[in-house]
Parts: sequence; C-alpha cells; structure tokens
Amino acid sequence: MQDTSDNTLPTRKYHAFLLRVWRDNELSPWRIQIENPYTNEVIGFSSLAKLKLFLDEQFSTQGGDDTII
Repeated sequence: MQDTSDNTLPTRKYHAFLLRVWRDNELSPWRIQIENPYTNEVIGFSSLAKLKLFLDEQFSTQGGDDTII
C-alpha cells in the first residue's frame, strides 16, 4: 500500500470513466459527458476535441506515443 500521508492520491495503473454521448434529436449537436466512478465527478464537453484535450491532460505520455486506441 502506498503512503498517502501527504494527502495526495496514489498513482493509479488503471483508470475508468463512464462515457455518455447523445443528442436530444437529429438536429441537436452531440453532447459528451464523462463520469469518474471513483469520485462521482461528472464533466461535460462541447466537442470530441475538448474531450481529447482533457484525456491528454489526464494521461500524459512519458516516453510513449500519443496514439489513442
């Protein structure tokens, strides 16, 4: 078990998000939302590009490539 006495969260090797993508009707723009099941935090995005920016910030690659599979 990692020491978290400095009030920081331990580094995770696994992350999970619930992704929701929907639109109210055929003329509405797509809406995007993710929820962190660990914290119940819900974040909305107005585009896939903004979602990708958020994910890039969460998973900075050090020595890897930027390919999202």
